[in-house]
Amino acid sequence: MHLPDVLRILARAAEVHPAAFVLHTTAYWNAAEAIDRLGTDLTAPAPPGHIRLTTLAAYELEALWAVHDALVRARDREPGTDSLRELLHDITEYSEHTPDDIVDDVRLLLTVLALDLPVVTTLTTTLLLDRARDHAFHTAYRDVTNAWTNAGTSP
Repeated sequence: MHLPDVLRILARAAEVHPAAFVLHTTAYWNAAEAIDRLGTDLTAPAPPGHIRLTTLAAYELEALWAVHDALVRARDREPGTDSLRELLHDITEYSEHTPDDIVDDVRLLLTVLALDLPVVTTLTTTLLLDRARDHAFHTAYRDVTNAWTNAGTSP
C-alpha cells in the first residue's frame, strides 16, 4: 500500500477516535500530503541541464517527525499505542508490506530530507541566486546524490 494512503487511513481513524491513535488527525493528513507533494515534485522531469529544488514547510516536516515517532512507539508496544499498532497490522495484513516497512519508509524519507551537508548550501545558493554552475556546483550535486544513495535511496 502506498505510504500516503496508509497515513490517510490513520488520519480517518484519528478523526473517529482521537485519543486512540496517538496523534491528532492533522498530523497524519499533513504528513500524507507532504509525501504526495514531494513525490509529484521530485518525479517531475527537470528541463535539460537543470535540477529540481523543492522545499517543505516547517509544519510538514514536523508532521512527518510526529508520525514517525508515533509509529515507532506503536512498533515498540509503548502504552497507549495498541489501537495504532493493531490498525497498522490490519492495513498491511494483505499487502507485501509490514508495519515495520511503514516505519522504515518514513524513517528513510526523513533521513533523506535531513541531509545536512555543507554542499546543500552550495546547491541551493547557486540555484536560488541563479549563479553559474561551476565545478563546485557539480561536485556538490554529486556529493548530495551520493549521500542519498548511501541513505538507501536515489535522487
